[in-house]
Amino acid sequence: MTSREFGIDDALGGWRRRFREAGADDRAVARATEKLLAGLVDGRLDPASGLELLLDLLQHPRQAPAVAAALDLEQVLALGERLAAGLSTDAATSHLRQGAWNWLDLLRRPALLGRIDPARREQWMARILDVVDASRYTLARMLEQRAASHGARTWLQTPGLGHRGRVSWIEAASRVDLLARGLLALREQTPEGPVAIFANNSVEMALVDLACLTSGVVNVMVPSHTTGEDLAYLLETFAITTVFVSTPEQLQRVRSVASSLPPQSRIITFFDVESSPRSMVLSLRALGARARDFSAERLEQCREAMELSSLATIMVTSGTTGRPKGIRFSQRNLVSKRFARALALPEIGDHDAFVCYLPLFHTFGRFLELLGTLFWGASYTFLEDPSRENLLEAFSSTAPSVFISIPKKWLQLYEEIGRRVDLETASDEEIAAATRSVIGPRLRWGLSAAGYLPAEVFRFFQRQGVELMSGFGMTEATGGITMTPPGAYRDDSLGLPLPGIELRLDDDGELLMRGPYVMLGYVETEETDSGVDAEGWVRTGDLMERDEAGYFRIIDRKKEIYKNIKGETIAPQKIENLFRDFDAVLRVFLVGDHREFNTVLIVPNENVEGVDLAGMDEVERLAYFRSLVVSVNRFLAPFERIVDFALLDRDFSAERGELTAKGTYCRKVIAENFAEVIEGLYRRATFRTDPAGPVVDFPNWLYQVLGLTASDIRVEKGALVCVPTGQRLPIETQPGEPGYLRVGSCIYRFGGHHLDLGTMVSAPALWLGNEQLLAFARVDAAGEIRRRRPPRQIELFARAEPYSVSREEERRIRRALEEEDLSLAMIDLAARMLGSENERHAIQGIRLLEKILARGEGAFFAEALTILRTAARSSSAIIRRRAFLALFPNEQPA
Repeated sequence: MTSREFGIDDALGGWRRRFREAGADDRAVARATEKLLAGLVDGRLDPASGLELLLDLLQHPRQAPAVAAALDLEQVLALGERLAAGLSTDAATSHLRQGAWNWLDLLRRPALLGRIDPARREQWMARILDVVDASRYTLARMLEQRAASHGARTWLQTPGLGHRGRVSWIEAASRVDLLARGLLALREQTPEGPVAIFANNSVEMALVDLACLTSGVVNVMVPSHTTGEDLAYLLETFAITTVFVSTPEQLQRVRSVASSLPPQSRIITFFDVESSPRSMVLSLRALGARARDFSAERLEQCREAMELSSLATIMVTSGTTGRPKGIRFSQRNLVSKRFARALALPEIGDHDAFVCYLPLFHTFGRFLELLGTLFWGASYTFLEDPSRENLLEAFSSTAPSVFISIPKKWLQLYEEIGRRVDLETASDEEIAAATRSVIGPRLRWGLSAAGYLPAEVFRFFQRQGVELMSGFGMTEATGGITMTPPGAYRDDSLGLPLPGIELRLDDDGELLMRGPYVMLGYVETEETDSGVDAEGWVRTGDLMERDEAGYFRIIDRKKEIYKNIKGETIAPQKIENLFRDFDAVLRVFLVGDHREFNTVLIVPNENVEGVDLAGMDEVERLAYFRSLVVSVNRFLAPFERIVDFALLDRDFSAERGELTAKGTYCRKVIAENFAEVIEGLYRRATFRTDPAGPVVDFPNWLYQVLGLTASDIRVEKGALVCVPTGQRLPIETQPGEPGYLRVGSCIYRFGGHHLDLGTMVSAPALWLGNEQLLAFARVDAAGEIRRRRPPRQIELFARAEPYSVSREEERRIRRALEEEDLSLAMIDLAARMLGSENERHAIQGIRLLEKILARGEGAFFAEALTILRTAARSSSAIIRRRAFLALFPNEQPA
């Protein structure tokens, strides 16, 4: 069918005039809408222009409700069929194609989706797929639509950066085009192959991802916690030719395995680096400059050449034996999932705001949040630091309406509400007020997945006006597979299938799936096949049951994969197999599914030769096996590392149901039979170094980052001691000075009862200039660090002792002043130099901090102010005066 056969109405302006004349008369608006839609369906009106007018009317502040109510759903469905049929002929035109894209834009609007009968969603999904396929609707076209309709409205934002942290739709599209052209120009000089993104969450990471997805460049999302061995494996196996990194530490890690890249490959940094045209490393800014070598017309040709069914991107997940697996997706997978999720959540739209912390290498973070906000036209706020304190601040400052998370964050919100009001005795009004003081006034949609959340928490938030839904998903299905429908939650249920996906239970109860947004297949290697059978079914590895209403409930796992409480996948066999080289270990069992961290149960081999286990006392045995655990941890990513272990006095037994006939583990039974031992491994680690001082919390993630076990930290004479390194960290109250606490090299004002060491090493404002804390926690100020804001109950006050500046440090600070090296490592050195008894050294430190303040509010501005305030308390009048002069223009009046 051609546009001529549609009988294009050249006087579409007449229709606009009709609606203007209808004004606020709902009946007149409804009649005009019915006639306009009828003209589109019977072919008298141009579909592109007519649907564009309908889209405009749905944004009209007064007429939109009447227009939406007058849209006959059967006619809208028939129009989609007509467009798909017309595009399948040789005579299809650009008008038809644009009309199809406008029809798809109409099908994301809550005003229409909310009227579709849930029982007919599969019919609508099928029609949407017909139009997507016929019109070759890609993410590139989706981004063009949003930029055109949303223009200067903010899409992506990073809190704390003011206007610099906000990116509008039109700016995002422009920057995506620039990066895509630069990347395509670069690829003309590099070998063929996918692009890898090995980076931390940021606006730049999102734009690079979109530049690839909208230009036909296949990309691979590499988790930032990937070990060096796995990174080398991925680069080589997937034939990567270009790698994007966001930090110097990531750059160094890629360089260390650069032999896995083919010659003439490139590494592109999100930060500025010195490079020449032939350098292996270049910056994102330099990549953008290459856009001049690849015209906008050529980019459009690349977009036109994109095939819906061809490979678009690869996600990485853990394999059951430990080798990471690549999962292949097409544009059709990614686009169809957006419409499926919209049909299931018909009320989310372009006035919604997401607050997001899940990494973009995480399925929900990338597909549901980033591509979801692209589809819905909603705003996306990057929460770079997902700590509890920052999460609460983000809810307060950004007032999100949508929050998608693992269960842990919902529990943190629930616990914070419980701290503000007694949930047992308070009135409904008091509980409602406390809830909104935590989550903000707008939050109305929530999803908890990738772990277990108690039904009482779901019910609580639902009573408070937040439609918190449960869901189940896998990377292989571009995320969600099932979800409890809004208003129809069932306790401990995973919900109903999303539109468009087919699910069935195998004879043993394993869930199988297939559908338009289920993966193309795994990247095939010697260890991995495609994972898709001849009929398109994919095995999930999860044993399920389905109730009479169609709701799914998980019973057990068939596949050997754990998910921790953060939703990260862990291959237990991989970790257990690392103990095979130790003859003293008869068996080892990893615990960690739905847990915060990993532990192991070890069955010692009492008959091992060369190791006198029988002659060891309990302390010696624990020390010996601790050394084996520490050795294994060196080969694991931080989130995989083992925090604690227990030695069992018996082997696992087939008679007790712990082993199969083949000798493999029945994991659920072992976990049940040793539940008491396991629970003992998950008690919170706390210490008290001073009877009058606070309880010191040593968080589990810090054990993981440091590669330590729970027995590696001890208390000795007012200090924590790290046994493997011998490092001491004094933590003592100050005699005669209540409210002051020494931690390492510094004195802090402290008003709490618990000191969280994890917070100390995550907030630069607390550890800068504290060399004992840095050495104890192995914080590398020049490497990749966590950056949290310090809590209110603790503040850096002064140094505990004078600092002795070495000649090498003098040379470093002079060089930093000359070259304006204002890195965190130099700020740390400046902070220590302020504690020198040599006034010349202290002045050099102040000069470096002055340069940071001179740049205005931005990176490390707040930290520089904090450090200068300690200098303003110096016993030296010269140092105090210089510090006051630096602080005065930047301090806010009380």
